[in-house]
Amino acid sequence: MTQRSVAIVGAGPAGLYLGMGLARRGDRVTIVDRDAGPDQDGGWTRKGVMQFLHPHYLRPQVRDALLAELPDVADALVEAGAVLTPGMSALPRPGWSGAADPTDLLGYRVRRSVFERVLRQTAADEPGVSFSVGAAREVAQAGGVVHGVVVGDTVLEADLVIDASGRSGRFTDDLRAPAEGTDSGIAYASRQYELLPGAEPGPFNSPPGWRGVLDGYFASIFYQDARTFQILYVRAAADKALAHLRDSEIFDKVSLSIPGLQDWISPDRAKPVLPAMSGAGLYDHYRRPVPAKGSASMAGILWLGDAVVTTNPAEGRGVTTALLQAQQLLAILDDHGSDYVAVSERFDHWCQDNMRPWVMDHIHRDTSLLARWRGEPIDLSQRLPSDLVCAVAEVEPSLIPAIDDYLDMRERPDVLDEAEPIARKRYQAGFRPKVSAGPTRDEVADMIERHLAVAG
Repeated sequence: MTQRSVAIVGAGPAGLYLGMGLARRGDRVTIVDRDAGPDQDGGWTRKGVMQFLHPHYLRPQVRDALLAELPDVADALVEAGAVLTPGMSALPRPGWSGAADPTDLLGYRVRRSVFERVLRQTAADEPGVSFSVGAAREVAQAGGVVHGVVVGDTVLEADLVIDASGRSGRFTDDLRAPAEGTDSGIAYASRQYELLPGAEPGPFNSPPGWRGVLDGYFASIFYQDARTFQILYVRAAADKALAHLRDSEIFDKVSLSIPGLQDWISPDRAKPVLPAMSGAGLYDHYRRPVPAKGSASMAGILWLGDAVVTTNPAEGRGVTTALLQAQQLLAILDDHGSDYVAVSERFDHWCQDNMRPWVMDHIHRDTSLLARWRGEPIDLSQRLPSDLVCAVAEVEPSLIPAIDDYLDMRERPDVLDEAEPIARKRYQAGFRPKVSAGPTRDEVADMIERHLAVAG
């Protein structure tokens, strides 16, 4: 196949993965991003990438995608300290003897900053990949055919343009149909810590670390590389009282009141290494990866990663959906070469079948969760959201295989279709999920109010 020139706008995981995959097939790739990469002193803030310093768990699909196309990156991640971690299906559960082999479906516990640093360095060393530091302004096109992208005042010529500029990218907005979805109504706060010498990690109950479903909010631990971990709080975005968790002193005080977090954060076991950080403006959006007027209206441009799918980050699906898209797009380009209309149409169908369902799942789940946090009863007149179906595993072990396939993202959300009616009968009979030990949302709000009164 004739070498093609490709311009990828966005140096996040999706853009870097796709760029290296194409370069290793002989293409000439230029990755455009405003961020120049790590500083000479090693610092890197990734301005404009809100999630860069927030917690992440890289699911087994991420490692599988790396092993398929970039095995050297998979090795480099482990060398950088990433911890190989079995998926949900390998965890033992009461009443269930069918746990998977823990050597299967291995994901990574690692900081997002470490993951991106390894990707970026490998891409920088990759023959066939170059970087252009600057802001993409618009797509260069003539007669319905894309021939590059305008960066600053210069046209970067390219046979194929990929917009992987993320959830905040805007330079191709006028070419696309509106997104399908809504504001998730969810916000969060997190803080990073480091275990002290000799201290062991606290309790685990999930692949990322520990997860607590409390009355009116969630709290989680994400264990990472280099003995670091992060605590994450998930709350309603409209909850102004819990918004004060962005204050580091309040964050630590609340964390010490939750039994599942105490063994991690007690001063004789860990120290904070970053201040508390907040995240909001989180959308559950699906936006087709093709031009608004259809694939044939403008050949040579596609969208990828968060430019196609964004979901409430608290469930940790963003990097997974991004790399699954990039891996699929590589396979489609292998099949169709420079027939970009065919590439576009096939990728559009694949995203519709395999990415959009996760957004729809999140919309239903997040809407139901917010209603329950407002004190509304579970609506048993409609399909249960996925989190309530999954909770039934504690009393209906026969559902665990389907639930694990969903939680590990081995199957689409419709894998829960047969489990949902069984779960609904349990709720109709009075079942309600267990609530983790710890203060209720109102008790946390009172704690915060008292702290603010004393602090003046």
